Amino acid sequence: MIIKAGFIPALGTPVDENGVFLPESYEKQINDMLDAGAVAVLVLGSMGMMYAIRQDQYRRIVETAIRVVNGRCPVLVGAMDNSLWRVKERLGYLENLDIDGVVLTTPYYYASTPDEIVRFYTGVAEISSYDVYMYDLQVVTQSKITYPIIEKVLDKTDKLKGIKTGDQALARTLIRSTKIPPDFHVVYSGLDTVDVAYQWGITTYLDGMFTCTPHLSGELDKNLTIGDYIKAGEYLDRILNLRNDMAKIGIFNSYKHAMNILGYEGFHAPDYCFKNNDDDYQYTRSIMIKHGEIDG
Repeated sequence: MIIKAGFIPALGTPVDENGVFLPESYEKQINDMLDAGAVAVLVLGSMGMMYAIRQDQYRRIVETAIRVVNGRCPVLVGAMDNSLWRVKERLGYLENLDIDGVVLTTPYYYASTPDEIVRFYTGVAEISSYDVYMYDLQVVTQSKITYPIIEKVLDKTDKLKGIKTGDQALARTLIRSTKIPPDFHVVYSGLDTVDVAYQWGITTYLDGMFTCTPHLSGELDKNLTIGDYIKAGEYLDRILNLRNDMAKIGIFNSYKHAMNILGYEGFHAPDYCFKNNDDDYQYTRSIMIKHGEIDG
């Protein structure tokens, strides 16, 4: 599988008040992302609430993504958990599905030692029929994936095919190293410095904010592609400023309203994270207009 330069949305997962998946809403979101220029999709990542989604909805969500994408881009699926036993069970729900890889953080309940991280990813590779992608998310997992860890895992398996990281120095080291296989994908998740990283050659980037900013994200990608970094920076600033304004009432709370404003039905937030009130809806609409995602 080849992941091209460009943006990857961490898809939001639409559910109803009981946590039941809403496929029509998901279909619209995916098509809008691909129309905006997405080069792959991440199903059930952080923004997609993999950690909160009902287990009986997991396979149905992935099946819908595969059907809607229909071969237009790679489909990556979050499968993170806190033990190999549980990862194996989760992978069982994906059996025989045509996906391009599974994405996993380190175990996130306790911090892990470097040796434990190596054993974890090596173990995942042994039980997975899919390519494996690391998800470097130290702020949540309390554990940092480092270059030596990646080298050690690569020495033990050829199924490790990439990493999602917001660590610009690590990403730069990986793309410059002669010891890293050419088919190892470095996906950058440091939204605040996407334009700078792109100029360093770190040209594939991922975030959940792209799903609620299809217009701005498409313009960001277009200008990065043609090398207009001044214009790209302006569009990135709009996305960042929108995110910061969303955070004032809670990221997931505002994200739920933003997705509804864009026409994506459902709750896109854990059940305890949103307030379903008109004040927050109108606030979110006003900041989407302010930063240029939608017209007034």
